[in-house]
Amino acid sequence: MINDLMYNLAKGMGKLGSKVVGLKGGMGKSFPGWLFLKVGTYEGLNNLSKEPEIGSIILTGTNGKTTTTTMLIKLLKFNLIL
Repeated sequence: MINDLMYNLAKGMGKLGSKVVGLKGGMGKSFPGWLFLKVGTYEGLNNLSKEPEIGSIILTGTNGKTTTTTMLIKLLKFNLIL
């Protein structure tokens, strides 16, 4: 079982990676997730998936992830407004 220190370190690395990717702009970067997995392993990913109160969505594939993510964000925001 992954300990709390490693899990929190993995989350911090993922957040840091997100900031680094944000410096150049753009979407669809996998660097934060890669950092998280290197430190937190797949067991940490399992723990991370349990954190959101409303669930999570994972998109995989070769093409279309950014477009699909953008559409899902807009659809979910629209449904929350209604």
